[in-house]
Parts: sequence; C-alpha cells; structure tokens
Amino acid sequence: MVAFVACGGGDDAGGSDPVIVTNEHLSISSSSIQLPGVENETELTITANCNWSVRSDVDWISVDPSSGNGNGMITISVGMNSTGSDRTGTVFVRNEKQTLEKKVRVTQGTPTSALIPTINDNEFPE
Repeated sequence: MVAFVACGGGDDAGGSDPVIVTNEHLSISSSSIQLPGVENETELTITANCNWSVRSDVDWISVDPSSGNGNGMITISVGMNSTGSDRTGTVFVRNEKQTLEKKVRVTQGTPTSALIPTINDNEFPE
C-alpha cells in the first residue's frame, strides 16, 4: 500500500492533523463468464488492498461472500435457467468508499440436455 502524508500549513496555534491519502486498488480475475443452463457455480479471484462488497443486479445470480477485505475468492451461483432463452446479469464489485467498481457480465445459456419424449412406432408390437 502506498500512503502520502501532507501536513497543513495553517496559522492556527495547534497545528493540523496529517491528511492520509491511500492508493486503493481493486481487480477481479474475469470481467465476463458464461455458464450452462443448469444449476452451476464458478469462483473468481478478487485482488484488493481495501474492503469490498459484491452484489448482483438480478435475483437469479447469488454471490458468496457478499463482502471482504483484501484478496479473496467469491463464488457466483446460478440455478436452472427455465426461461427458454439465454439470460444475462451483472455482478458488481465495489470498494467500501464506492470509488472503484468492477463489473462481471454473467451469461447463462439454456439447458441443452432437456429430455424430449419420443415414440418409436417400431418398438411396440401391433
């Protein structure tokens, strides 16, 4: 962490307190993930030197943990996609001061292994 300290040069008799400016950083291992249409989860790495929080803009994406401090891992989970089409949501990772933000675009496809019953006329004797 880099810190800069500056002292005030005011004319008050007691002097002034130092001002500390920190250089916070926040990054995430991927800005876009694609998941299959079935229940699934993936982990992402957060690299930071600050407190952070995570939230999703849609209810079908859950994130655990929802906050942390410094480097860490988050798990992004989705349930079965029964909408009939691909869906997209965003996970936001922000520092505590809300001055840094990283976005992860989450795209979930449709289930490809759906069972479709078929009847083969040759299977049944007449």
